[in-house]
Amino acid sequence: MKAKTVKSPADEEGFYYACKLDEIPENEAGFCVSVNKRKIALFKIRKEKTRVYALSDRCAHQATSISSGDLEDLEGNTRIKCPGHGIEYSLETGLPKQEVAFKQKIFQVKKKNEDEVWVKL
Repeated sequence: MKAKTVKSPADEEGFYYACKLDEIPENEAGFCVSVNKRKIALFKIRKEKTRVYALSDRCAHQATSISSGDLEDLEGNTRIKCPGHGIEYSLETGLPKQEVAFKQKIFQVKKKNEDEVWVKL
């Protein structure tokens, strides 16, 4: 998947503009955006309310792009399944379901103006 490229200055809290909220598919594969040359996988999950999660798009195991992986819900914890080797990472913590020593890098996310997604690199 080709990433949308964004060059953005940081705001006063160190967050960078990534995309508009409606660019991210809801409850499906992620959206890959390259923010200042760092590839980020964004996931929009709607349960009681809509939340956006941001993880490095490079799998911590073998650097496969995870934005095209399958989402899975395990006891209320939504995970992304890496399409390369099937490792499932928590969107909230980056921790894998499997007993492996790889943790996926996660980024803080905030919304501005109701429709802009910003990430802290």
